[in-house]
Amino acid sequence: MEILRRDFGVERLAVVGGGHINGSMLDLGLIDEVSMMYGYGIDGRAGMAAAFDGRPKNRKPVRLTFKSVEEQDGIVWMRYQVGGNK
Repeated sequence: MEILRRDFGVERLAVVGGGHINGSMLDLGLIDEVSMMYGYGIDGRAGMAAAFDGRPKNRKPVRLTFKSVEEQDGIVWMRYQVGGNK
């Protein structure tokens, strides 16, 4: 991340990895916003990673603060700020 910012001027990027990379980035404090889109289908198959997965059991849950919600054609897009005091 330091190289991306220093050498390429990247100040904002989207992490669209699997649950383990998302969880690791969250634990490292590299995620400041969570943006989730919910569609009209469910996939709860065994062995499928969650949006944030693989975090150690001794880690506390991460507080999110609501930012916004939008709906279009049955898709719901919710945005949260990581951290906050609500």
